[in-house]
Amino acid sequence: MKKIFLFEDDIQDFNRILQVLKSNFTEALVFPANDIEFEKLRVNINNLFCPKALIKEEAEQYINSLEINGYDGIILDYELNETFDGINGITLYKRLGLNIKALILTKYIGDEFEKIKEEISKDSLSNQIIAEQKGNIQSLSKSQEQTYIRHINSHIYDLRDDSMGDSSPLKDVLIVVATDIEVTTVIERIFNNGEPAVIPIDKTVLFDLGTIKNCNLKLLKLVDMGSKKVSGSTLSIYDAIKAFHFDYVIMLGIAYGLKKKNQQIGNILISRELEDFDSAKFTEKQVIHRGHRIPAGTTLLSRFDALRTLGSYKDTNIELGLFISGEILSDNEEFVKYLQAEYPDAIGAEMEGTGLQSSCHREGVEWILIKGICDWGYEKQAEDKEANQKIAISNVCDFVKMTFEKLGL
Repeated sequence: MKKIFLFEDDIQDFNRILQVLKSNFTEALVFPANDIEFEKLRVNINNLFCPKALIKEEAEQYINSLEINGYDGIILDYELNETFDGINGITLYKRLGLNIKALILTKYIGDEFEKIKEEISKDSLSNQIIAEQKGNIQSLSKSQEQTYIRHINSHIYDLRDDSMGDSSPLKDVLIVVATDIEVTTVIERIFNNGEPAVIPIDKTVLFDLGTIKNCNLKLLKLVDMGSKKVSGSTLSIYDAIKAFHFDYVIMLGIAYGLKKKNQQIGNILISRELEDFDSAKFTEKQVIHRGHRIPAGTTLLSRFDALRTLGSYKDTNIELGLFISGEILSDNEEFVKYLQAEYPDAIGAEMEGTGLQSSCHREGVEWILIKGICDWGYEKQAEDKEANQKIAISNVCDFVKMTFEKLGL
């Protein structure tokens, strides 16, 4: 029988985590198992730091009698209340003389969360302790609950997730979309579990899409289309990366195709490279393009190209190539012809990729852009406009989800 030790100094949070453990690890022995055991443990751990020798000695005898190192692992709160006077979950782990696997839960995100991981690494505890963002325990989303379960299985129980085929570590993945139809379709087809939990960060909001294989997914909906506005892709993605330190950023959505003779509505386009078409010098004789042509992330490109090559996704054609990106919302055939002449190898165009490329490149984060063809950059007000957009983004979501499920990251 597996044994899990739980120390959370807030009674409400304790009961919520205990509920998760009892619901998902029915054969495990969990201590404390009720409010009485919780309170006795909390008082005795608090008394370990009491200056009165007799009280401290009695507390140590009680803690020793629990034989915590005989458990398979411990779940610890990082932020202990003021009665512990500067003690956090990591220092408590060391004070108790533990050498078992530990999952440390913390309310911190962003740079503060990174500092906790640095504290673990500095004390050479990386093999024993992993940190996880706690979220709002009292309104715990199903996806966050799944993340807890996965950490317990892989770290504390040291079990392989059979759906993974290996013990690949969790990767934090940010999915970015720009329009209402894109965000609703991503939630419907990738999350598919009701309404996702909302995670407010400093200047924006993320949605928690849960975990698929080893991909811990968050969703960012841009307030403004394009890259350059205050709430456009550049600054919004940058803020999200700084807050959560994502391993990968994937932009999904709709785009216009530039190879109409060889393409169809709903085809999926994947950025092998991306170039900004706004950056240019116009002279009397020529246009000199100054946008950087930067390749997409190696890992991301390999995963999505592998699924394309295997032919596992059969609903539409999938094409890799050059994407071009700029602030102009095209509904003009002459402008499209200009882009085709200037970028004869481009497969599609859109508006937010430049910001994706810039913010990720600056922070050293792998990125890729995957969009479905919904039109050709002109005659956008056709009767089937919304239907074509829905087909395009649905194909993209299904393809990306299948890649996560089959290959992970």
